[in-house]
Amino acid sequence: PKTVAFCRWRRLYGLGRDGDSFSACLRIVHNVPRTLMVVRTTKGAVFGGYADSPWHTEEQANARFYGGAQSSLFSVQPSNTVKVYKWTGKNRYIQLCDVSHKMLAFGGGGDDGSFGLCVEEDFQHGSTGPCDTFDNEPLCDQENFDIQDVEFWELLKGVV
Repeated sequence: PKTVAFCRWRRLYGLGRDGDSFSACLRIVHNVPRTLMVVRTTKGAVFGGYADSPWHTEEQANARFYGGAQSSLFSVQPSNTVKVYKWTGKNRYIQLCDVSHKMLAFGGGGDDGSFGLCVEEDFQHGSTGPCDTFDNEPLCDQENFDIQDVEFWELLKGVV
């Protein structure tokens, strides 16, 4: 989004650096208002999502979608260009933090009921599919993928 286009970034969490604990990651990122999640699969695909709301960690009986209209998904193409999928306004299934199932997701809805992006099982596995929220195509060639690395970056406000 234009509001963060020139912000400095700060890496908050990296799977390779900080370990594969879902709970530890959430302790680091839960109060951060704007984060960029970047996923690298074992097949070398790179993609992720921008969340303009903190990852809520409150235990709830039923996890709920939330998030703001600035959120988006992206994938890095073989030509090293970035394809961005912005919020469509078709639904409010923007961001999901399900602590009981150790899952973070972006997007939902559509015929298949797919998440646009979902990471789970202590960042070992994930899935991607078309969703109404971002009107995206799958972010990589595999609907279900194994994760090599996940990073969360904070976009620092007011800093260029």
